[in-house]
Amino acid sequence: MDGLLAIVMAGGAGERLQPLTRERAKAAVPFGGKFRLIDFTLSNCVNSGLRQIYILTQYRSESLHRHVQDGWSISSAGLGDFIYCVPAQQKLGFEWYRGTADAVRQNLNLAQRAGVDDVLILSGDHIYKMNYRQLMTYHRSKKASLTISAIRVKKEQAAGSLGVMEIDPDMADYNHVVAELKTTVSCLEYVLQQLKSREFSIKAMLDYQKFLAGA
Repeated sequence: MDGLLAIVMAGGAGERLQPLTRERAKAAVPFGGKFRLIDFTLSNCVNSGLRQIYILTQYRSESLHRHVQDGWSISSAGLGDFIYCVPAQQKLGFEWYRGTADAVRQNLNLAQRAGVDDVLILSGDHIYKMNYRQLMTYHRSKKASLTISAIRVKKEQAAGSLGVMEIDPDMADYNHVVAELKTTVSCLEYVLQQLKSREFSIKAMLDYQKFLAGA
């Protein structure tokens, strides 16, 4: 997929999945025998034609690195295809990753070095099927700086357990898990759950980094 780089967030500790995450990252939790949670995201990437992928790791990542190396060795220097695990390295100070945004901020050099126009930020521990090409096509057709994917879920299902979005014609707002939720304009029974699939333009990301540096 031309001009698009994927960055998969796979550093989460997954405390709510204890004891499965006692010795491994959440993205490395086994699923259906030999598979791991991260395989869903990587399969989505490859089947969408996206073959330039960085996986950002942090928490107890040994088994995750080994699984990706043994099961996803598509790297080809001649074709430019790769799936690389990138451990946390404290690139911009002495802090480890403090969340998704900070992990992306600390690794903007990967996107700059790849020479792409857009970056797709993905979760490495979600179970779902998605064609990222459709997201990219929509993002570019709107000439957007940021596009976020979401699905409708029942309000009672999301309250207190899921991160949701509130939208109006001009902007979207993301709320982490909260008890009181606003429903969608089109249906009073539903809210929008964010899927953690986000596409950014490189220019927008770099402009925002400069803004923060000057704040």
